Amino acid sequence: MSTESNMAVVQHSHAAFSAGDLTGVEELTTEDAAWASEILVQAFHTDPLLNFIYGDTINEPGKLKWFFSVTFRLAALYGDCFSTAERDGVLMMLPPDQTKMTLGKMYKSGFLAAPFKMGRASFSRMMAFMDFAEKEHKVATSFDHYYIMTVGVLPERQGIGIGKKLMTKALKIVDANNMPCYLETQNKNNVPIYQKFGFEVVSDKEIPTGGLHNWGMLRQKR
Repeated sequence: MSTESNMAVVQHSHAAFSAGDLTGVEELTTEDAAWASEILVQAFHTDPLLNFIYGDTINEPGKLKWFFSVTFRLAALYGDCFSTAERDGVLMMLPPDQTKMTLGKMYKSGFLAAPFKMGRASFSRMMAFMDFAEKEHKVATSFDHYYIMTVGVLPERQGIGIGKKLMTKALKIVDANNMPCYLETQNKNNVPIYQKFGFEVVSDKEIPTGGLHNWGMLRQKR
């Protein structure tokens, strides 16, 4: 992992990519952070990684909202963020020259406040995961690549192709630049979904502490 985890909860059908799949997909900016982060809060409330990080504090007011607000700001500043016209899903992706976290990025996105906003225990667990995932990411990608950080769809809108539409948009950019693409998931059910988009498992491990499982997946350039 180079920035955040890919905490994806994508449930949808998987027809072949087509221009029609991109109808209604819009690029977002930092000005969209408020509503986009709310979509992600709802999409990932039961996500294994977020529950690992926050534990019993996950339901405390504002915890997930802050996390996704700064995550979205990071992606919007340094990469690409997309949603549908109906605002029922969000995808965040970083380009090859922006896949690593720096102090400058942390400052501009607001992540430097993480120890205070998240609480010491949650921050410690997040850093433990990031350290683990970053190492796995580096082993799998010693070359330039895109990094899909997050794909989230509102729970009541899952299963109708929203995630597919967002992934199609992102991978169209990846393929236009003749690049491979990497992502992570901590949800086993997502693995076959991403495989249908051409991703292959390159890392399948449990982190040393906490029992959280992580799958790193790579899609070769087309």
